[in-house]
Amino acid sequence: KFIGMVQDVVVTEIEVGSGEVLFKFPSLKKVEEVLKILSDEATNTMDKLKNATPRVDMSGSKFYKNKFGLVVYDKSSTVAKLKKDFAKFGPLEIEARSRVFVLWFETKLSLFKALADHRRLGHVVVPSVQNFKFLSNAANNKVEEEAEAKEENLVEE
Repeated sequence: KFIGMVQDVVVTEIEVGSGEVLFKFPSLKKVEEVLKILSDEATNTMDKLKNATPRVDMSGSKFYKNKFGLVVYDKSSTVAKLKKDFAKFGPLEIEARSRVFVLWFETKLSLFKALADHRRLGHVVVPSVQNFKFLSNAANNKVEEEAEAKEENLVEE
């Protein structure tokens, strides 16, 4: 929802092959407007969001070959049309379920590129819940320590 509301988001990697996704937004003002609508008080600005403790982790699905899923709510579509529309974002497999299709991408980058571009293609999509897990407080502390260590390394260099 966030990416769709901001619009015109460019998705790239921080460093080619790193697997770390970078989002380039068209304007900070638009991002802040959307954050105010979708976020609670603790994360409704970029400054607050930068300092917030991560609560969710995204990783490859344990249930589907360690891939990243995008659920398509469009049963009138076909596997051929979905393949044509989404293959440009990277290798994918398409799983046909009773009421939805699930597009399985090999990387987060491919998934987020497809998510950022889906409206232009005319599909209603959401990321698969199988790729997300809530972090415990211990995991949150570890993530914070890693982020602080990265920040210190950036300052020292």
